[in-house]
Amino acid sequence: QSISDSSVAFTTISRTITANTSHIVESRISALDDEEVLHNMILPEMIELTKLATTMSRYVKDALAEENISDDSITALIYRSSRLCQCLNVTKRGTVFVFRDGPVTACLKKGGILLLEDFDLPSQSVTERLNSMLETEPTFYVTEDVSGGDQVQIPIIERAQQIIASVHCDTADGSISLSPAVRSRMTEIRVDPYSNQETRAIVEEYVKKELSLKDDDVGAISEFLCTVATKVSANVSNTDIPLCSSLSSILRCVNLISNPVNNHVPLFPHRLVVATRFFLLDELNSIETCVEIVRASWKVERLGDGLESALQWLKEPTAAHGVKGNGNVEAAVEENGKLFENSETGDKVSLCFSMLSLEVCSEGGNISKPQFSMVPTVTLVTQLARIFAAIGGEAPLLLCGPPGVGKSQVCSAVANLAKAKFVRINMSGSTTTDQLFGSIMLRLKGSERVFEWQDGTITAALRVANSESGRIVFVLIDEINLASPEVLDCLTPLLSSHLSKFLVPGTSDYLSIKRVRFLATMNPATVGGGRNRLPRSIKNIFTVVNLESYSD
Repeated sequence: QSISDSSVAFTTISRTITANTSHIVESRISALDDEEVLHNMILPEMIELTKLATTMSRYVKDALAEENISDDSITALIYRSSRLCQCLNVTKRGTVFVFRDGPVTACLKKGGILLLEDFDLPSQSVTERLNSMLETEPTFYVTEDVSGGDQVQIPIIERAQQIIASVHCDTADGSISLSPAVRSRMTEIRVDPYSNQETRAIVEEYVKKELSLKDDDVGAISEFLCTVATKVSANVSNTDIPLCSSLSSILRCVNLISNPVNNHVPLFPHRLVVATRFFLLDELNSIETCVEIVRASWKVERLGDGLESALQWLKEPTAAHGVKGNGNVEAAVEENGKLFENSETGDKVSLCFSMLSLEVCSEGGNISKPQFSMVPTVTLVTQLARIFAAIGGEAPLLLCGPPGVGKSQVCSAVANLAKAKFVRINMSGSTTTDQLFGSIMLRLKGSERVFEWQDGTITAALRVANSESGRIVFVLIDEINLASPEVLDCLTPLLSSHLSKFLVPGTSDYLSIKRVRFLATMNPATVGGGRNRLPRSIKNIFTVVNLESYSD
C-alpha cells in the first residue's frame, strides 16, 4: 500500500506493533515539534509492512524498557526507523545499498555532544573538512553520501552545537599543530594539571572507596603511594614533574591491592610493595634504587613492621621461585622452588614470585596442575609477574620490545594457565574494522543470494565471553602500532577500564567485556615496516612494560 503522509505512515506502523506499546509511541509523537524528523518517515512504495512492524516492535520494546521515556529517545527511535525504511525499500532496480553514517554524522543527527580527541593528529584535510560546522551559523554536508543522488545536508540541531576538541601539549610554550583557520573558529581553554595536593586528595578518596579500612590506614596507604611516585619521578627526571602525571599508575596500584583474587596476600606490607614494584618502580633499572625509595617512603609507625620480608619482591626472581637458566621445565619445578601454585578450590593459580594470582576458568571442579611449557628464566618469570599485575590492576597490558623476545608467546602461556580462550590478532596496515568487528556479507542460500551479518574476530571472542559458559577470553592485539587510526579509534572503548559493555560497530548489540582480558604488543617504531608511535591518549590506557632481549 502506498502511503504519502508521514504522520499517517508512522501511525499505521504503530498499529501493527504490540497493543501495549503503540499508544505510548503515538502519544509521544504528538508532542514532537521537529517536522523535518517526521518528514523523514515518509514510506516509499511497496514496503513490506509486516517485516517492518516486527523489527520496529523490537526497537520500541528496547526503547520502552526503561521506566522514563524521553522525547530524545523517541526521536532517536524515529531516526532508526527511517533508516530501516530505506534499507527495506524495494524498487525496480533491485536492492539499494544505504550509506552508513560515521561517528561525526551520527552524532550530529542524534544531537549529542561531539568530542574530537587528539584533534591535532589527523592530516590538515580532515580538520579542514569540519570547518563548516564550527562557523557561527553551522552547516554540514555529507558529500560522501551519493545514495540519494544529491548532497545530504544534516541539520545542526541546537543542542548538538557543543563540539569539544582536545589536544596534548608537551612543550613548555604549549604550541599546537593546528591551522590558524581551525583555531580561529574555536575557543581555546588551557587545562592546568592537578596540583600535588589535589592529586593526594583524589588518591585518598579512591583508596577509601576501594578498600574497607580505617581512616588512619587509608591515609597511610595514600601517603606511601604518593611518596613513592614522587621519588620515582625525581629519580627519572631532573625536572619537577607534577604528581598527577603518575595518577593513573597510582590508581592501578589501588586496583591491584583491592582485587579479591589477591586477598590471600597480606596487605601490609606484601601487597603494597608488589603493587609499587610493577606500577611505579618498573621504569627504574637499579634494584638498589627501588629498595632505597621504598624504605625511605615506609613509615613504620603507620604501616607497621615486616617490610624487610617484602623487599624480596623488588629483586629478581631466584631458584626459590622456580627459576631455571637452562634445562627442562619439569626439572626447574621439581628440583628448585615451585613456579606456580594452585588454590585449594582450583579457581585461581598463583605465581610464586610476587604471590599474585590469576583467575582460572572452572572445569567441573577438577583441580589440575598448571600447564606451562616455557623455560622459566629470570626474564620470563618477571614478564609473567608483570602480566599478572596488569590483569589484577584491571588495566590492559602493552608489551614493548624488540622482535624475538617472546612477547606474544608469554601472553599465550598466561591464557593457557587460566584455561581461557586465547585469540591472537595480527595487526597490519591493511587490517580493517570489518575484519575485527564484522560486516554484512553476501552469501548463497540455496539458489538465492542474501546479505547476512558476519562477526569479526573480536566480536566472535566477545560472544564467547557472553555465552552461558562465561569463559574468560584473552585477546592479544599483536603489533598494535601497525593499525590504522580508524582501527585504533574503534579499539579505544574496548580498552577503557570504566566501561563494562561494548557496542559492536554497525549493530545494536551491547556485549559485556567483564570477562575479557586485553593484551597488546608492539615493536619499536625504529624497527620500521610502517610502524608508528601510538597516540598518547591510547598509550595512556595501557600499563606499558618495556622488555629487553634475553641475556646470553
